[in-house]
Amino acid sequence: MSIDVPNLILNLGISFLSALAGAYAGTRAATYWQQKRENQRFESDKEATILKAVILCRHYAQVISKIEDKITINDRDLEWFEVNVIGISISPSLEQDIPALLTYLGRMNGELVEDLIHAEWVAKSVFSVSSGRDEEYRELQKFLIEKNSPQKITKDHAITLIGHAWAAKLESLTKELHAAVKEGFEQNRVCHNNLLALLPESKRIGKEQIKIEPTI
Repeated sequence: MSIDVPNLILNLGISFLSALAGAYAGTRAATYWQQKRENQRFESDKEATILKAVILCRHYAQVISKIEDKITINDRDLEWFEVNVIGISISPSLEQDIPALLTYLGRMNGELVEDLIHAEWVAKSVFSVSSGRDEEYRELQKFLIEKNSPQKITKDHAITLIGHAWAAKLESLTKELHAAVKEGFEQNRVCHNNLLALLPESKRIGKEQIKIEPTI
């Protein structure tokens, strides 16, 4: 029996090309599904990062609102002699995950990441100013007790007891706190709402936007 060499070579070539095409198709399919899984993982991690940032902005706003309740009454900013020790703080370990935010939002939402950094800085400034004022006011209370004076006194009576310099320091700290509270709440409110807009609608349930007025 004779072998048709040209036909044999042709058949081998066709078989080789078929195998090669099959291998390419298989590799391409595997690459496609791997890329799809990576994209899904990226989107999942992105949503988790956004949710964490949303929760932290909301937490900052909530705590700042509690401070605001202690330094205002009927939308009026209380004066330095009307505000007692505030006694509200926040764990220093709480902070935005800036590297993750840059990874998942940096390309398309770099400005929002910058806003988040600023909002967190302002929020921590609120707690720092509040803590500093608390220390100063505790010293005032201690002084008033030593002078057998009631803790709640009028502005004129306080100045008579402690002098203009100390009164001016307490007034400056209180005004700084009022300004920081307003800015801290607003910055975190805006960032919270902008972050929320990046999430799928199904993930926004139970995380309504923070309104202009502190209602949380």
